[in-house]
Amino acid sequence: MKRDYSLLWLIVILPVFLAQCAKTEVSPAEETPEGPQDEKKTVTIRLTSQSISSRTSADVTTGAIFWEDVDQVEINGNVYTVQPDPVMPTSATVPDVPVAESYLAVYPAYTAYHGDSWLGLVVQPWQSQGSFIPMTAYSESTELTFQHIAGAINFGVTGSSALKSLTFSRHDLGYTAGMVKVPLTDIYNGTLGNYSDISMESFAQGAASRTINVNFAPENLLHLDGTDPAEIFISVPAGYYDGFFITMTDENDDVFIQTTTGSREINRGELIVLPDIRFEPVKDIAIEQAEYSASSADYELSAHPGSFVRCLIVQKSAWDMYLTEDSGFDERSLGPELLNLYGSLQNADGYGRLVFNTSDALGDDLSMSPMTPGTEYIFLAAYTDAATVHGRPLVDIRFTAAPEGPSVSTEPFETGEEIPW
Repeated sequence: MKRDYSLLWLIVILPVFLAQCAKTEVSPAEETPEGPQDEKKTVTIRLTSQSISSRTSADVTTGAIFWEDVDQVEINGNVYTVQPDPVMPTSATVPDVPVAESYLAVYPAYTAYHGDSWLGLVVQPWQSQGSFIPMTAYSESTELTFQHIAGAINFGVTGSSALKSLTFSRHDLGYTAGMVKVPLTDIYNGTLGNYSDISMESFAQGAASRTINVNFAPENLLHLDGTDPAEIFISVPAGYYDGFFITMTDENDDVFIQTTTGSREINRGELIVLPDIRFEPVKDIAIEQAEYSASSADYELSAHPGSFVRCLIVQKSAWDMYLTEDSGFDERSLGPELLNLYGSLQNADGYGRLVFNTSDALGDDLSMSPMTPGTEYIFLAAYTDAATVHGRPLVDIRFTAAPEGPSVSTEPFETGEEIPW
């Protein structure tokens, strides 16, 4: 669905959840020679006018949820598959839930961690068009009213490429995914707030991450259209944000980087809608000037304005050693791997200029050591977010103490366009 927005972040403030769940009839107990069987109730879940919150489809304008028969919820520690209403798919029923004095529910299932006084919910995206925004509900009746714990960001992507990955990271390189702890008293009393502190406990799905990654399998790349945008939904913890980087890589390893400017708060249950983004690869990282002394290297590079770049110098003999048959790496994969593990994070200015100076290089023993005269080195640079590099790395091979000749010519710097929010 095409949307026409200005270059301002659009804020959809979602209304507070209403108690919109109907009580269901209790099946009469059947008499048996052994006595009456246990009664079981059917819990009806109704969700309306809320932000995107499941692997289901959704109405971007109203934020209404449409449940699917593959969605699962956890109720009192047990997992159930919902049964969408065939007439009104914004509601669903969960039959055969054992009778209890109260009901504590979590969506999606298998993402909650239970503490003595808290409920841990994982904020992370679903790996496709859509997202898992964690929700919880509590009631002493069979009427359950789900409430969101995180916020959501939506944008459309157009273009002519096929995307293989999309990453979402913060300007301040803070955490964007992981587990948040919600006090049980807040859930029981219906006084939920914004929970932005990411737990550092390394539970199965609750490990903190500085980057939200959406990866598309080779057989299921996200093929873009020039006019009909592919909708992307990303869940984020509620809290204050200093702006984001959205980095996309296509099947040819071309990279596109979109940035937002300004600071704002994203509340739980709030949908932030960005303008549609057109995938247009950014300029390749290029060398403006390089100079090697006997024991150091100085680079001036041009890159996408405001982008992050990882840089590293590797001793050529070490590079050749790492490419042995037993290493499992080839010329294409070794550079990104070394940059992820050992690269220095650099930030291009608003004109795309950055400077990298070093007197250390990665050696044969996988440690950084001083550069030596008359030695051959490889310089690597690639675009990155808070977690991993993207696209094709720049590779430059030189000897120390021989920095002669003209610098590599590149296109003039261009100021990148940013989205204010």
